[in-house]
Amino acid sequence: MELTSLTFQPNDLTPKNVVASSLFGDGAAALLIAPAESGSGKLDIVRSTNLLRPDSTSLMGWHFGDAGFEVVVSERIPSMIRELMPRAMNSLLAEAGILPGQVSSFIFHPGGRKVLEVCERGLGRSSETFSSSYETLRLYGNMSSATVLFVLERVLAHEEQAPGSYGILGAFGPGFSAELTLLKWADTEAPQPKPAHLEQLGNELKRVA
Repeated sequence: MELTSLTFQPNDLTPKNVVASSLFGDGAAALLIAPAESGSGKLDIVRSTNLLRPDSTSLMGWHFGDAGFEVVVSERIPSMIRELMPRAMNSLLAEAGILPGQVSSFIFHPGGRKVLEVCERGLGRSSETFSSSYETLRLYGNMSSATVLFVLERVLAHEEQAPGSYGILGAFGPGFSAELTLLKWADTEAPQPKPAHLEQLGNELKRVA
């Protein structure tokens, strides 16, 4: 759960505070991750990576002042993402032996329109590739860390992906850091093995019945 509206300072009407506050909304999201042998779910987690930019703590975060939370958002964030994202992406794909062309979906945290535009240019993709990120930003604003799961929910509900294709879930945050996870769309048509404990439970229920 993220209550980013707590950063709103009603007595601070400077452009920096007003603009920063207008970007954010409140949101709550949850994600259930099951073992691979459970045979459930539409996505498999392949691997994740994190890239931290040293000496960048002043770019994003919160300042705890006498009036409460004060949001810290630097104009340098888009340029920092332009620097970090390709490095993090290339590292993640190289470790998994995946080519960029094999990635069909991008589930990116919409930190703002400029952030998504930087991602488009950096990846050489069209704005349609990030349509779920744009729509989530339009509907709810930036809900901090919960936002990327709202984007994931929208992708699952509205975007068709070929079984076996890859997607990247990405977010950027305080530090300044880039967090990327490589996902693979599962073949939902293939028969899924039933975990031993569920099969045993099924047998027990049959005996009781």
